[in-house]
Amino acid sequence: MKINDFDTLLLSKPIIEISNPSEVENCIKKYHSGMAHLEHNDLIETALKPDFTAQMLTLECDLGTFKTILGRLPGKYTTSFITNPDEIDLLLPLIDSTINNRFSNDPLIGPMLAVPHKRKLIQTHFNNGNSSICYSKLGDVVIGFHQMMVKKDELVLYEIATTKEHRNGLLAISLLKSALESLENKAEFADVSKVMTKIYSDNAESFQFFRKLGFRVSDSKFHSHFHFG
Repeated sequence: MKINDFDTLLLSKPIIEISNPSEVENCIKKYHSGMAHLEHNDLIETALKPDFTAQMLTLECDLGTFKTILGRLPGKYTTSFITNPDEIDLLLPLIDSTINNRFSNDPLIGPMLAVPHKRKLIQTHFNNGNSSICYSKLGDVVIGFHQMMVKKDELVLYEIATTKEHRNGLLAISLLKSALESLENKAEFADVSKVMTKIYSDNAESFQFFRKLGFRVSDSKFHSHFHFG
């Protein structure tokens, strides 16, 4: 089986995130029993070519600060919520137009699989139950969406995307407010004390947006994906 032909494998296997190429071989050894049909050397050769041009920044903010700042900002857009996994397809055109090119350029994904790959990640988190996905439309076109989820004591801003024409912050604020309101009444939210998101260091637009919301960098590291499990 060639690396470029493993769409079924990609869409059916979990993803392991690694921060150092030296970890790849250990991952392969650990999971090799379920991957016997793949060439061991091909896996190492491909996985050792991560994009190390930008670091992954972890941004954090305490929940009280986040809610206070967010509450002071205007959010004028009407939002709706994804209520079942099939409705995630509504977001695909926007995902296709905004997806980070690191997915498309990844030799283990490529342009044809980038959107299905991202959709699977979004649905996996949605199926866990502690996630909220809201979106906004202009006419029949989805112009922005956000997925927020609760993980132990953290509120995770997992995915937020808007069209280029709506990146002045107002739409993003509307999406954040709606998602937060939908999760605040969940029992799991009682343990939340901080808010977290991750962005690449070369995404200056997002970095400035989250800084205005009170976020600060808590960690930074080079980041690659190992798309097997």
